[in-house]
Amino acid sequence: MSIPSPPPRINCPHCQGAIKAPALPPGSRVTCPKCGQTFAIGGPTAVAKPATPTKPALASPPIAKPAAAANPQPAIRHPQSPPTVDPLQLGPVARPAAAKQTELAVVCKLCGTRMYAPLTQVGKTMPCPDCHTVNEILPPKLAPPKPAGPTLDNVEEYQLSDPGDRPKYRPTVAPRGDYAELAEFEPGAHPPGFSRPVAGQGASAPVGGEDDGDDFKLAAPEERIETKTTYVLPPPDPVEREGSLYDGKYDDDLIGENVDPRAPDAWKKSPFVLRIVEFLFYTSTLPRWIAYSVGLAGLVLLGHRAYEQAMVEGMTQVFAIPMFMALVLGGGIVLPPLAASLLAVINDTANGTDEVTSWPNWSPLECLVQAAYVFAAGLVAGLPGIVVSMLLLGLGLDPIVGAFAAGVPIIVSWTALLPIVLYSMLAENSVAAVVSPHTLRSFRLVGEAWMLFYLYSLVIGLFAAVGASLLALSGLLPIVIGAILLLTMAMLYCRLLGRLMWYASEKEAKLAERQTPPTPAASV
Repeated sequence: MSIPSPPPRINCPHCQGAIKAPALPPGSRVTCPKCGQTFAIGGPTAVAKPATPTKPALASPPIAKPAAAANPQPAIRHPQSPPTVDPLQLGPVARPAAAKQTELAVVCKLCGTRMYAPLTQVGKTMPCPDCHTVNEILPPKLAPPKPAGPTLDNVEEYQLSDPGDRPKYRPTVAPRGDYAELAEFEPGAHPPGFSRPVAGQGASAPVGGEDDGDDFKLAAPEERIETKTTYVLPPPDPVEREGSLYDGKYDDDLIGENVDPRAPDAWKKSPFVLRIVEFLFYTSTLPRWIAYSVGLAGLVLLGHRAYEQAMVEGMTQVFAIPMFMALVLGGGIVLPPLAASLLAVINDTANGTDEVTSWPNWSPLECLVQAAYVFAAGLVAGLPGIVVSMLLLGLGLDPIVGAFAAGVPIIVSWTALLPIVLYSMLAENSVAAVVSPHTLRSFRLVGEAWMLFYLYSLVIGLFAAVGASLLALSGLLPIVIGAILLLTMAMLYCRLLGRLMWYASEKEAKLAERQTPPTPAASV
């Protein structure tokens, strides 16, 4: 077995150092790794020969001699290869550009077989050669962008260390005058020579030995006489109009001049104009309006049929009895909730609410209690008209010919007295309170509102009379139209009465606030 020969060596012409000869052709320039000098590789004479090691000179480093000097090996020549330059001479070499990716690795989601697909197949599918599972070729994942600078992501939490005791600030110039007295509020920071002032003695010596000429003594305290100063408040602004709701500065006259109707509380500046009819179409009012109209029309239609059956001669008259019993039962089911709903319209409107929310529930007892206010007020308000009608009938008035004339006193009595009686009962929260001081006082405070209310009542009464006339007919369509018209007028009447009560309460509160005596005089 042959032993490979050691690589040839050459001697540096500058430092005489032995260097392993690279496989370079003659004439190539290299750099000595010891002295850093550049030289050209010569012919065979440039190969270092073996020599006995000698002591190097003091100025030059030790030179290593090749061991095999008896049989020197010539340098290997490659005339076809281009000359090579020492990498140390060229400096840092740029890395070659990465090859452009042309394929994508696809790993089978079932068996894990690794496959490769061209980039043009992104978004398509390819079957696995082992398990035949269809796998989707997904686009290559993009590397996340490198942050522009250092971030605190994924670092441990830390906190600031204790700053320690810092030296206190000391002025370079000693304070004088008023500043010397202020230094008392900084314990431990008094300048040299500072002393506390003592009552009854002269001022302390000036700090720093300087005299500013402000020598004085504190006088003994004297007892002071406490005096009381009474501040007279200015008189209130003159009222331009007695009983004005807005303190005389603004009066809308209840008709809403220059008022934006789209504002949420615009109706408060025009309580007898805005949102009087619109509340019927609210989602909380419309279903009850329709239901009670249908119920009222059904009662009237049942009454017509019962009356017609009672007028028929023969044995069929007995069928009128169950009809009248059904009419009474239906009236007990429909009329009390209807009266309680009308009372809820008055109460919520009088409390300053635009939308009615306190509708009666399904409790029969509660409906009867609330309906008692409406039934009692109607009975008390219509009693004078009933008495007058009975007197007219007693004097010989034909009840058939003069039916309208006999009913006029009752209508007039209801129109004039029903709002007063119902207002008084609700103000006193009692069915027995027929007349209330609040109601009588409202005639003086809001007389213009009462006048406007009665004008509205006349118009509502005319439409209500038309509705009652339609109910007197026997056809289905007139009865339905009459029931809707009559119930609509009743709800509008209650809405206006609630607005009247709200307006009167607001006016009374404003006047009470204005007449409140001023607060006691402050003493100093």
